[in-house]
Amino acid sequence: MTIYPRGFWSPPKPQTNLTIADSKATQACDSANRRNTLARMTIAITSSWLATNIALPVHAASLINNSGIQFDQDTTLESNFVESHGAYQSTFGVINLDTKEKTPLLVETRASDAPETIFKPSTRRSHLGTNTDFRGTPGNAVPKSASQYRFRANQRYVLYLESSYNGRPTGILYSTDVLNPNREQQVQFAGGISDLCSSGITVGWDDTGSKLVRDRQQQDRDFDDFVVQMKSLSCGIGGGEPSSVAVAAPDTPIAVPAGGGSFSPLWLSPLAAVPFLFGGRDNDRGGGGSPVPRPIPSVPVPQPTSSPPVPRPTPSTPVPEPLTMLGSGSAIALGALMNRRRNRKRK
Repeated sequence: MTIYPRGFWSPPKPQTNLTIADSKATQACDSANRRNTLARMTIAITSSWLATNIALPVHAASLINNSGIQFDQDTTLESNFVESHGAYQSTFGVINLDTKEKTPLLVETRASDAPETIFKPSTRRSHLGTNTDFRGTPGNAVPKSASQYRFRANQRYVLYLESSYNGRPTGILYSTDVLNPNREQQVQFAGGISDLCSSGITVGWDDTGSKLVRDRQQQDRDFDDFVVQMKSLSCGIGGGEPSSVAVAAPDTPIAVPAGGGSFSPLWLSPLAAVPFLFGGRDNDRGGGGSPVPRPIPSVPVPQPTSSPPVPRPTPSTPVPEPLTMLGSGSAIALGALMNRRRNRKRK
């Protein structure tokens, strides 16, 4: 009941059907507002996750295997000839698939250290470390047994082996399977990208001898016809510190299979959810928004006495990191929820 200053009192008004209906409508509106706020938070989190994990480009990953060769930074590899076991005379090199540039690295001047007959049947096993099966060694079959090549960042490469027999071309093979006839594997990689700065990667070729052995069933697959070891001189791949070489950006972006490093406006997509998160129940009721916090008076900070100024180290260039679901949508949703709780406490 309501008591007035002069002692008069007014009995409470009985609840009518209209009052009860109005109360239920208010509760339903509040419940709907809460559901809408939760839905907006869910949409914001989902949108940021999709933008981060699906739509946004990522830097090209480094790889060197039968699927291709590519590095996310400029990398210099040294190719060392190990030995060869085959009747063919071969040239090993690199092809830049983006520029179509073909670079020979290791060249055999003779097929083997000593001549052998081609009519001896194959043992169908590797002859590495033995003196049989047309063995060629560094300094004899390959006079210049080491060569360096600089792989440019985010460009696609493939290794090749071009062979001949008695001066007649016998074909060219590639380290990427899909480029070979029938997509056959002609190279075995012993080691991975993390081994480039330690033991290196051993690349074993098999030239099949198809020009000499017509019967496919008689062709061997020993991957010892031409063996190369590749190691990184940059050591930005697989260990150590990346090389501090300033490289100019390419004039035109090059599309690579693993994705580029260009900027995309989808980075800003989580910011589009801010008006929805902060425009919840208070705006539906016609409120005036959140109260502005009062500034805190500044406290004077005592200055240091007579200590000489210490020069600060030059800060390194910050590396941008991609947005994540926890760092974008979740943070915005959490901030909106805390703001609403503060508003309720003030009321």
